Amino acid sequence: MIMFSLEDFEEAVFDTLSEPSDFEMSSELNKIFLQMGDKDIALFVKSLVDKNISEEYPTGMSSWFCQLKIIDMLTSDILKKVSLSKELPFRFHIKILEDSYYEDISVFDKIIMDKEYSLEVRAHSAYMCSQKSLMAVINDKNYKIRSVCYTRLGPEYSMPYMKNDSKSEARSMAVSVIPRGSRELMYFVDDSSSKVLEQVINKISLNDIPYFLGNSKVKGNKKISDIIKKRFEDNV
Repeated sequence: MIMFSLEDFEEAVFDTLSEPSDFEMSSELNKIFLQMGDKDIALFVKSLVDKNISEEYPTGMSSWFCQLKIIDMLTSDILKKVSLSKELPFRFHIKILEDSYYEDISVFDKIIMDKEYSLEVRAHSAYMCSQKSLMAVINDKNYKIRSVCYTRLGPEYSMPYMKNDSKSEARSMAVSVIPRGSRELMYFVDDSSSKVLEQVINKISLNDIPYFLGNSKVKGNKKISDIIKKRFEDNV
């Protein structure tokens, strides 16, 4: 079946008895899409996804299946055109980026640097963007972005940021790579996370353990007390 209009396209998307391969986009409809702005195309896609799950128009398709169906029915030129759109549903956007529907690999740098994109799309782009962009967003307000920066840039560059991160997961990452017995571990003497302190006390020298006993997270913590007791008993 050949689709000649946006209305035909919508009907094809919601035809639950047919497969995407049963439909073919006419050159006229492809031209209509390509003459639209990327924002307009994205909003059209979003309207179909929203309509699919609305109470007024139940189709029985999951939101994700609907999005995959739309992707299958659009041409590569159209998908490339919307690769930088901020209005796409985030799973749709990530899928077309994963499938390389973009004009240039710089798409990932553009997305990661622009906080108007969804967190999910930016986090995906963090895995693919340049190191220069990672350095620029290493203090991003969202930990998902920061954690990718730390992993990709490595501890030699990221250590100062990991040590000062508000998330205990980041500080724990820092402790895990600091050499055992290093005085650098003393940086965490006042840390607020029991998990981080457990790691540190397992790695610091015996002579440095007393400095941690004034931390309220250490006092009365049986697990940490057991770690300290065993270390002194084993003299290691």
